[in-house]
Amino acid sequence: MPTAGRIVDRGHAKAVMTAGLMLSIIAWLVMIPAHDGRIAWLIAGIVLINVGHTSMLNASQSTCYELRPEARSRLNAVFMTLFFAGGAAGGAAVSPVWSDYEWIGTCVLSAAWPAWACSRPPHSAGTERRAPRGGRSSAGCGIIVRVGSRSVDDQRLRDLALLRRVRDRMDREYARPLNVAALARGVNMSAGHLSRQFRAAYGESPYSYLMTRRIERAMALLRRGGKSVTEVCFEVGCSSLGTFSTRFTELVGMSPSAYKERETDPMEGMPPCVVKRVTRPIRNREAQVPGAA
Repeated sequence: MPTAGRIVDRGHAKAVMTAGLMLSIIAWLVMIPAHDGRIAWLIAGIVLINVGHTSMLNASQSTCYELRPEARSRLNAVFMTLFFAGGAAGGAAVSPVWSDYEWIGTCVLSAAWPAWACSRPPHSAGTERRAPRGGRSSAGCGIIVRVGSRSVDDQRLRDLALLRRVRDRMDREYARPLNVAALARGVNMSAGHLSRQFRAAYGESPYSYLMTRRIERAMALLRRGGKSVTEVCFEVGCSSLGTFSTRFTELVGMSPSAYKERETDPMEGMPPCVVKRVTRPIRNREAQVPGAA
């Protein structure tokens, strides 16, 4: 879920994990009255379980990625394999309980597992590391060595490098059918994480940046003339003429047809660098439509 992901990105993975475990406990206890057909309690429990498990999944994946950021895809493959194996093991363990105690016993046992996890001392794999057994440090052997701000800065630089790759790809391949999921796969990120990090770095979402790049190219094609608005729409990679026209109007302040008629001649003879600067689309805010208050 997006909210849990944003909290995890701010360094609060432990809090998200604890909240997810607590929601799971509450969910299974809430579903106990459903044994006699109270559907409302069952629905409420299912919603809480979904929120809790999604939050725990986000926190767990983030913690795993911090172990070796350069090997995210491999870590994710191992993590998801263990994730589904654990689910299968849990289902097998619940089967005999269902045979003897049916619904109530199953709910109690299912609530006991996250309660046991909550009772365990917190582990700080993402932010703390233990010194090697055979090594020495100024504070002695076996102590916890905190990872300083340098590792955080290194991770930030790696993320920025990946974001630049995404931005450069959109600049090069804007005419292709790109989407956030495809861009995220190219840098081994989740779509939600990429969107949040890209917005934090560049002030707009990947989709907004891509559409701005397409509109910028469309403006050049319309000024050049010789093509209809529909042809320009598809040439720059947009699949919907309505979406293209709406976004064009938001950024430029007029429809593509009006821009084509107005800008056929005025830019003639101007240096390309000046044309590019004057006609650059407005990002992160809507253009003022001529004649609007």
